[in-house]
Amino acid sequence: DKKMRARTELEALAASRLKYTLDHSYDIKELTGDDLYFLSDKYKAQVLQMMSTEHLIDIIMTLPTVFLKPSPHDTGFTASYQFEPLTNMQY
Repeated sequence: DKKMRARTELEALAASRLKYTLDHSYDIKELTGDDLYFLSDKYKAQVLQMMSTEHLIDIIMTLPTVFLKPSPHDTGFTASYQFEPLTNMQY
């Protein structure tokens, strides 16, 4: 099915543009196995599967990096974001 293939390809492209990383002020050795899941490609794929087409395009166009910091709050992490938008593209 063309729609399914297009969606899969869009998610793959978005996955190549989205990066999850541990904040530079923390050592990855401090994380548990459960915590490491949130830095994994498997988690990233799960997140992207839930996004709308418009959000996937935003990911592709903004090249976000999500910096995760351990936190005692609800999710166990807080996040900050850095973007490298494709605003200087030449056609």
